[in-house]
Formats: sequence, structure tokens, C-alpha cells
Amino acid sequence: SVDYIAQFQMYWEHRNILIAVVFAFALIGLINAYSAPEEFTSRVKLMPESDQQQSLGTLGGLARQFGVNTSFESGEGIPASLYPEVAKNLLMLNRLMNYEIRVQNSEQPLTLQEYFQQSSNRSTFSVIQKYTIGLPGLILNWIRGLIPSPTKENILQVEQSATNRQQTNIQNFSDAEWIMIDNLRSRISVIQDQDTGIIVVEVKMPDPYLAAETANQVVEFLTEYITNYRTEKTRKDLEFIEERLEEAKIKFVEAQQALASYSDRQRGTTRATDDIERQRLENEFSIAFNIYNVMAQRLEETKIRLQEVTPVVSILDPPAVPNQRSEPQRMQIFILFVVIGFIVGVIAINVNQQIRSL
Repeated sequence: SVDYIAQFQMYWEHRNILIAVVFAFALIGLINAYSAPEEFTSRVKLMPESDQQQSLGTLGGLARQFGVNTSFESGEGIPASLYPEVAKNLLMLNRLMNYEIRVQNSEQPLTLQEYFQQSSNRSTFSVIQKYTIGLPGLILNWIRGLIPSPTKENILQVEQSATNRQQTNIQNFSDAEWIMIDNLRSRISVIQDQDTGIIVVEVKMPDPYLAAETANQVVEFLTEYITNYRTEKTRKDLEFIEERLEEAKIKFVEAQQALASYSDRQRGTTRATDDIERQRLENEFSIAFNIYNVMAQRLEETKIRLQEVTPVVSILDPPAVPNQRSEPQRMQIFILFVVIGFIVGVIAINVNQQIRSL
């Protein structure tokens, strides 16, 4: 059995070691807690549309009175469980990287990527890291700077190849951009409440106003992406029908003018050939009118369909500027280091006793 009294006496005799270790870790905890950059979190609550098949209500009833068919089904949208993936895709992160913001002590607006680069360069932590751990990288970059730069022809070839890559769907990012993408991805959180279905979007930034502004950008992109995904097929159908309707209108007007002109020229004549020509023009006019009428009806149906399939994402809580920092939790960091220091001190005393007993 363990003799707790003897153990306590041993720790009491070596209390100086325990106090010294705890004090050292407490000091490290204080430095860590107060040197860590402050972070602010802005939170937005969204309530996505739950019913995929909306009712047009009065609009649908009015449309049916005029013979417009509204019995179609709405398109399928993105499940709310996939919203976290949508909010962190490369299109969104690339859009955030190039999003311009206005900061204090800067006349020109900065992109989010430039803002983080400047903030990192001003950080005391990053300066120490730059000239210690990052020293080999600085030396390597200095050596690269000694290498002659590419000729003008090579630069043009590189720019041309980059332009060709931009014309495709392939995304090509530099190492610095990938670091920025990972940084932004870690700052965005999208969680769905399984009970209520509410989507909670959280964005963490070093500045409270920047956090709220970025959260608003994330919500705008999310809503825009969901809407475009849901209505893409219907919008293409609408564009196609509008083009066909314009063509049908031109043919209808031409047939109408041709029939009217012929009637004016042949007024008062009763020849059989004239009746045949009139009947042909009237048939062309009737066909053109029927096509125009059908396309006009299809256009109204498609407009109603577009309204029906457009998703509704209600914002329950809009982005707000946080008035308190979310990180760092200084007291928790300090207590954590004190506990770690106490454990390390106890282990050190036990190891010391084991070595002496050998």
C-alpha cells in the first residue's frame, strides 16, 4: 500500500523544487497568455428553407386562372448538412483572400491576404520565429535573390501560361496563398443544429469589425451559391425560351405584315389564285401566332418556376461586431500551465528520489 504521509513529507522536503517548477511554468503561462494575439468572433444564425416544394399561393392561383400550368416540381437544393463544405470551398476562400477592407493607418484599401501578411510581420512572435526557426528560409531566399532573374521572353511565356491556366477550371495557388487558405479555413466555422435545423456561422478575426464584415461575406456567398445551384437549370431554360420567343415574335410580325400587305394589294379581286395565296398567308400567320402564343405562355411558366425554386435563407441573427474577445482565454491558459508545472514538479521530485535510491 502507498504511504501517503511519507509521500507528502517527501514533497514537503523538496517543496523548493516544486515551487520553482510551478513558478517557471506559471511565468511561461503568463507570457503565453498575454503575448497571444487577440481574436474576436462574429456569429450569424441562418434558417434555411426546409420545404423543397414551396407554394405560390395567390400567384399560383392567378396563373392557373389564365391557363398557365403550375403543376411542376421545384428543383432539388443543397442539403443543409453540406453548408459547412460550401462555406469553406476554394471559391469562397479565394474570394475572401481578395476581398478589400479598410484598416486604420492605411490610406489605400488592403486585401485580406495583405492585411494578414502585414499583421504577421508586425507580430513580436513572428519576428522571433523569423530570425530563429525561419533563419534557413531567409538565407535560402537571399541566395535565390543572387540568381539572375528570367529574361523578358521567359517572363512573357510564364505570364501567357498563367493566363491559359486561368481560362480553365484548374485552381493554381502559390505556397503563400495555400497558407492563407488554410488560415482562413480554420477561422470559419459552420455548424447545423440537428434539432432546430438552424445554421450557425462563426468567423474569427483579429479585429471585431473585420470579423463581422467577413461573416457577412461568408453568408452572402453561401446564400448566392445555394441560390445559383438551385436555380441554374431554370435560369438557363428562361434564357432559352426568351430567345425563342423573340424569334417567334419576329416571324409573327413578318407573317402579319405579309398578310396585311397582300390584303391591301388584292382588295376587290376574286380570282381563285388570289384565294389560294390568301389562304397560304393566313395559315402562315396562324402558325406564327400559335408558336408565339405558346412560347409566351412557356415564358410565364418558367418565370413562375424560377420564383418557386429560388430558395429562401432567413437570417435570424445578422452579423454583429463583438464587444469582447473570444481568444485568448488568459486565465484558463495560466491555470493550465500552473497545473502542468505542478505535475512536472511532482514527476521531477519522484525521479530525483529514484536516482538517489539507486
